[in-house]
Amino acid sequence: MIFHRLWAVSLACLCAAASGRASETDGTRWKGLLEDANAAAKEGRCDEAESSARAALAEAETFGPKDPRLAKTLHIVGVFVKHGDRRESESFLRRALKVRESVPGNESLLVPTLISLAPILQSFGRSEEAEGLLKRAVDIDSKGGKKGRKRLPHSLLALGTFYKDESDYAKAEKIYRRVLGLLAASPNKTTEATTLINLALTLDLEERYPEAEDAYLRAIALTEELYGNSSPVLASMLTAYSGMLARTDREESAQKLNASITRMQQSHRTSGTSCPGTTIFSF
Repeated sequence: MIFHRLWAVSLACLCAAASGRASETDGTRWKGLLEDANAAAKEGRCDEAESSARAALAEAETFGPKDPRLAKTLHIVGVFVKHGDRRESESFLRRALKVRESVPGNESLLVPTLISLAPILQSFGRSEEAEGLLKRAVDIDSKGGKKGRKRLPHSLLALGTFYKDESDYAKAEKIYRRVLGLLAASPNKTTEATTLINLALTLDLEERYPEAEDAYLRAIALTEELYGNSSPVLASMLTAYSGMLARTDREESAQKLNASITRMQQSHRTSGTSCPGTTIFSF
């Protein structure tokens, strides 16, 4: 569950990390390599994406130990490798954090790396440390003015999913409902769909099936609206919903849904999907 959930937050962290722009006088090759990495990742060429990101890191190392482009590239490489060598991923992300902490004045830049690092630590059984990083991210966004408040649903979502993976369902539910409340005032359909599906999973695990079904259906409807009726994201949500149908003695409905999911997955295999580090949502 932890690594599935890692994908939920990876795209937002990757985009935040890659948002910088090279100067007019240098960094052209670095920028091009990062663009190549992102393009390859979106097309499912994961080894090529990681290779381009590592080449970009070699370029960034020449910019100086406190250059923000170095931190961004360390973060990106850490995201790309986290589904392989988790220890190596931790090393890259810690370096990124250290570089960003060495330049005072903009704590908001720490948030994507804190969110990416925490699930890796959680997977090693270092839950207390992981929780501390996520609470730090939430605190930074809470105090970050208008921009911080706009990012707050995302950092809260990461903390809520940490609690879900720790089986602390009461805390997870409370945070997910808080996120939905924030989104009511400042809508973001992608974050809303992600929050709803995680709330559905939490309620499902607690065997609160009517509430879970309502959250599943809302998440599925939003995801269809956002990405169409054949996306890998939708297939993942439908798979979870199908499991709940089977557990609530609706086997015929579950079987029909599974047949649809199989057709969608066959389509994904022929059309290609993005690498895990750039998937917008999965379990």
